[in-house]
Amino acid sequence: MDHDGTIVAFVAQVKPLPAISKGIAIMAIKADEPCYRLTFDDAVAVQIELINGEKQSRIAARYDTNGGRISEVNTGKLHPGSRAEALRRLNS
Repeated sequence: MDHDGTIVAFVAQVKPLPAISKGIAIMAIKADEPCYRLTFDDAVAVQIELINGEKQSRIAARYDTNGGRISEVNTGKLHPGSRAEALRRLNS
């Protein structure tokens, strides 16, 4: 952790810092920044990706959220009805 509360980590969708080593992208995030909260429309898009065979971990990384939230979307615990809407959109 840096003196200003910045954690240096390998993550996507955050502000890049100058590379310390060749070929390595170092990214910074604030420790107090929460993960992205998925909306119903996000959940529908996630369901479509899951139906198309995308891995939950890759989806979570794209949305900057915990993999558990993607799992909850997949099981219907978070945003119930998103799978039915995804299927409706795919079949229309």
